[in-house]
Amino acid sequence: MSLASRSSGLAATRRASSSSPGPDWPERAKARACRSVEARLVFVSTDYVFSGEDGPYSEEDHPRPISVYGQTNLAGERLVADICADQCIARTSTLYGYEAPARPNFVTWLLGNLRQGEAASVVTDQISSPTFVDN
Repeated sequence: MSLASRSSGLAATRRASSSSPGPDWPERAKARACRSVEARLVFVSTDYVFSGEDGPYSEEDHPRPISVYGQTNLAGERLVADICADQCIARTSTLYGYEAPARPNFVTWLLGNLRQGEAASVVTDQISSPTFVDN
């Protein structure tokens, strides 16, 4: 059995002054629940746990977040790893999907521009690994 959990990094907006996991973090309860029933916890995080200066990154690279969002995600990763031994942390980048009425994302925007024969100005100094999210 496994349980997937999305990082509470978005909660950084309400905890902008602190990226330390508080007792109310949902990840704490999810990790404890998984541990108690011997289920694997899949924790979905972000590549923002890295500074962006030395990518592309691997699992062995040391995280160094430079934003509250990245710091909060890293704190969530560490919390989950400390509580639940049977866990997997997936650091995603550039999420995209096709389900309507999903909000536009980089991939769908780019495809739309190309289909219409329009130019698409994009950055040239970043490397990304788009992650398809179905549904």
